[in-house]
Amino acid sequence: MRDMIIMKKVNLIAFVIASFALFGCDEGCEIVNDNFENGKCSQNIKTSVSKVSSEKSEVIDGKYSLVCDATKSKDSTVAFRVESDKFNVLEITFDYKVLKGCYKNDAPSINFYSEDENGKLVLCSQRDRGRSKTFTTFPNAVVNVNATFHGYYGKKCVVEVQMRGYAKLAFDNIKVSGYIADKKGDWSVKFAKEFSSCRCNPFIDHYLKPTDKYLNMSREEFFPFIDKYGQFKHRDFVGRVYSDEDLKKQIEEENNWYKANPRIANRDEFYGLIDPKHKYEATGRFRTQKIDGKWYLITPEGNLYLALGVCLYGLGERFENPTNSADEFKIGSNYWSGNVTPFQWREHFFEDVSNRRYVTKSTLFKRAYYFDKNAPADSYDFYGSNLEKKYGVGVPNKLTLMRKRADSFGINLGGHLSDAKSLKAAKVPYTVTLESTSRFQVDVIELNGKYNLGGWWQKPSDWFDPNFEPMLRKKVANLADLIRSPYCVGVLIDGELPWIEDENRLLKGVISCDEKQPAKIVLRDMLRTKYGTIEKLNVAWKSDYKSWEDFMKSTKLPLEKTSNADAIAFHEKYIHRYFSVCQKAIKDIDSKALYLGCYFGGSHWGRPAAISTYYCDVVSITTYRYGLTGFELPKNALVDRPILIGEWHFVPQDEGTFGYTMIPTVSRDNQCKLVEDFMKTIITNPNIVGAVWFQWEDIPTTGRYDKADSGVGLISIVDRPHYKLVETFRKISEKMYNMRLKTKINKDAKASSDDRNWL
Repeated sequence: MRDMIIMKKVNLIAFVIASFALFGCDEGCEIVNDNFENGKCSQNIKTSVSKVSSEKSEVIDGKYSLVCDATKSKDSTVAFRVESDKFNVLEITFDYKVLKGCYKNDAPSINFYSEDENGKLVLCSQRDRGRSKTFTTFPNAVVNVNATFHGYYGKKCVVEVQMRGYAKLAFDNIKVSGYIADKKGDWSVKFAKEFSSCRCNPFIDHYLKPTDKYLNMSREEFFPFIDKYGQFKHRDFVGRVYSDEDLKKQIEEENNWYKANPRIANRDEFYGLIDPKHKYEATGRFRTQKIDGKWYLITPEGNLYLALGVCLYGLGERFENPTNSADEFKIGSNYWSGNVTPFQWREHFFEDVSNRRYVTKSTLFKRAYYFDKNAPADSYDFYGSNLEKKYGVGVPNKLTLMRKRADSFGINLGGHLSDAKSLKAAKVPYTVTLESTSRFQVDVIELNGKYNLGGWWQKPSDWFDPNFEPMLRKKVANLADLIRSPYCVGVLIDGELPWIEDENRLLKGVISCDEKQPAKIVLRDMLRTKYGTIEKLNVAWKSDYKSWEDFMKSTKLPLEKTSNADAIAFHEKYIHRYFSVCQKAIKDIDSKALYLGCYFGGSHWGRPAAISTYYCDVVSITTYRYGLTGFELPKNALVDRPILIGEWHFVPQDEGTFGYTMIPTVSRDNQCKLVEDFMKTIITNPNIVGAVWFQWEDIPTTGRYDKADSGVGLISIVDRPHYKLVETFRKISEKMYNMRLKTKINKDAKASSDDRNWL
């Protein structure tokens, strides 16, 4: 009898714990909530070197903050840690500020440990500094961090905040709440292997919520986690569809939105400002003009135009000759596969990828999970599938829809990698994009010497390759009809090239190449013209080449005393070669076409950009920042030119996608606020003629060809506008011309150097 009573008690306790895990404590059980206003740490915050400070310059909020000074240590330092024996899900929030160090690089990292079956603390998850860096802002800014971690059921858990050596940080408003997740969810505690094919996943700390139901799911219950529409299936979010009928209902929802948001008034055919006071020469093509110290684009009808664009706008070249009729969808690998998601070798992720109509081969890419297979992966076009489920086969009236969206969204330009064919047919301004050399296949010889010149997407190209000019001219000629259209704002060639800013590095890279490298041949000819004899070169360089033939065969790097003048001269020759060939290829097709440059990565805004001004009509740059007040051309620019921001965005983290990309935000509302603030800095900057959002549709939930994944789009994977974001853009578009015209030029404005691009 006594044993039965004991067993009943044990079962009751187990039931209570299980109920608590599944249903209890939804609001979280507070472990720590400390703002240090009593002048000391609470007992649940463990510190070793950190101290509570009342120094005004160190305090974040109130009278006191916790300060960790590691300026005398080269190693990482634990700022504070919190432990729990009761809860296996911990949510931590805190504010921090970098007091000393580099505000861009000295964000804290968060390590999460849980005891394993042997009682040993093991690292289960980490928000490392590389990723935390995207959360830092401008100097002296206070940054809020929110993270949720999942440990083993019934085991001790520890969350530990670390910081880099040689830095000093302040912390405040530290809150840690505990929750219990069921034991059958233990499989997801260490998820690295399960999600190794993804950049981010639903268990990653910035996305996970402590009340997410999938924390209590077994592996068998969790997979597949992507539904037939390409959506994450284990969380509800704004705009999620559950049936084909939901897709149909969205059409009516959008049509009602158009009634409340008709085409913006006082805009010409190309979305330029109609205002008799601001009428300029109409040339039938887009052009640039500086008016009262401010750069503008001018529409073919002679009206002011500021670009409020979006990358990859259109139908993704899914239709060969796009019309409003039900054109056939391109089957298989015949269309560009940049925004499809690979599923081969991870089929268990997906409920249904069986319709071969939407299957294509993804691009082979060095950062893709399938790269070691040495073959592209079968990939699924969820967006294309949803378009046809929603509108019908061939997406009838698709061009009307594209134009209607441009009219009402306030988006007036299809930027980089947009579907120019569809946009031309829909009569929406666009840019033509092409690559002089492909990052996926070698069209131009690379600088392939023993000295590593690096490169993000690809190695630096050898622009002296004799094949470069004829190959590029052929590519441009193939796009002649698109380039000559009045709806073509301009031509972009390449993007985020691995420019070498240091002339001495370029010289070393070329010298380390073999004798057949075209750039090395050009270098030799330049030096021979200047010095005449190898002996004179040896005197200038402190080198010991026996002959010009020996110079070509040698890959030995020159001494540091190599003439810097020669390095500079060759560096400039290399840059001039690229831009002169690109400019001529475009202008020979159409002298009125604008050359928009190569949209530099933000970290390459130096000598290459300065020289490009001699050839480009507009200089484009990809840059991810909180604002661009004071941003301008490099000081040594050869010619004054307007600037176009080729890519920018802010990404919410409260809906159905997991990725964070360059500048993540906590919520859609926060995203919209940052978008509005950013665009104000664009509109009021006299040097900039527009900005192009990256991108039109959300990147697939499980990532594209290079694992990139995030809700960056104006449109979701089910083709539903993100209305709050779209309405923000419309509001900006309505007032941007008036704001620009009224802005007084501030010549003393200084630009931030806080670029967040991955380059």
